[in-house]
Amino acid sequence: MRVCDMDMESYAYESSLYTLLDEDKVDIEQIDDAVRRVSPLKISIRIV
Repeated sequence: MRVCDMDMESYAYESSLYTLLDEDKVDIEQIDDAVRRVSPLKISIRIV
């Protein structure tokens, strides 16, 4: 399955993530996995 872990322009996650969680369309574990993948990248390119 392909996923998009990071959204930097459209704010799609910010506007709908809580709803997706409430509707059980996204698991908190999926969010945790995405954060684990994205955080080292952001740190390495110094955007955090």
